[in-house]
Amino acid sequence: MKEKRIRLDTPPRQPPPLPPIEEPKDRTGLIHFLTIFAWVIFAAITVGGFVALGIGSHSGDPKKGLTLFLAILGIGFTAALFFHLLIQRGAEGMVGRFYGFRRMRPEEEIENLREDAYDRALWLTREHRYEDAIEEYKKIMREYLTTPDLKPYFKIGEIYEEHLNDLEHARKAYQRVLFVAARHAELKDHPLAREAYRRLGHLRGQATDPELERMNRLLRSGDEFMLAENYEAAFEKYRLASQLELSNMKALLGCAKALARLGRFKEAETWLTHARELDPKEPRVHRLQAEIHEARGDREAAIAEWEACIAK
Repeated sequence: MKEKRIRLDTPPRQPPPLPPIEEPKDRTGLIHFLTIFAWVIFAAITVGGFVALGIGSHSGDPKKGLTLFLAILGIGFTAALFFHLLIQRGAEGMVGRFYGFRRMRPEEEIENLREDAYDRALWLTREHRYEDAIEEYKKIMREYLTTPDLKPYFKIGEIYEEHLNDLEHARKAYQRVLFVAARHAELKDHPLAREAYRRLGHLRGQATDPELERMNRLLRSGDEFMLAENYEAAFEKYRLASQLELSNMKALLGCAKALARLGRFKEAETWLTHARELDPKEPRVHRLQAEIHEARGDREAAIAEWEACIAK
């Protein structure tokens, strides 16, 4: 069998470039024309009504005046409908922005553009053009997502972690994955969300990131203030840590616990809600929620939370 030879000097085949996005046309003149046209229509209807009534009163034939009025009204309605259709036809340009709507691409066209963009981003990654690949994923997020999707956020984090060795930006990208997943029920158990959570745990173990070191110091300070029963200071430390990493469960629970010790139960439950969205199976969330119910005297709700905690 003859072996197939591959020419090494042949440049790799590039995927077809994405079609350029059409710039919206300047339709300022059309807006002015249609606006003036509308005013002419309304003025004609008003004047026509008075003329019709005047003719009817002078001729002594009210039916004739009414007929003229209805005729003018019909012409005005037809012209107004024509105006409305012109507005719809010009919706993709200045007219659309002026009236608050825009023409959308067909769903299948957006899907094709999105798949082409994913293929191009993958090719750019293989060609070691990492910055261009990141920009391509960002373009997907800006222009081609019709439903929530974790893939572009995760891929950006993957490039930063595996190719650019930029752990800070990788961590922020994975946090964004969890942030999006937490706000859409259908994405909470998505494989990319679980993988992003696992990678974040791995990145936390690497103390080379100054921002990560600062977050760990804030968490330790929060723990120390909790032991000293200085709950206001503890909450502030945990809150700052949560700003550095939105998906840090310890920071979220620390904020909730400090607020609960201060008797600010409603605020504490807000932080617990964020923690529950991040990981619905976290037993510490149920335990702290049970303690809040007990402090409020709601025994039945507390028992339900304790049972959920034990079940986890």
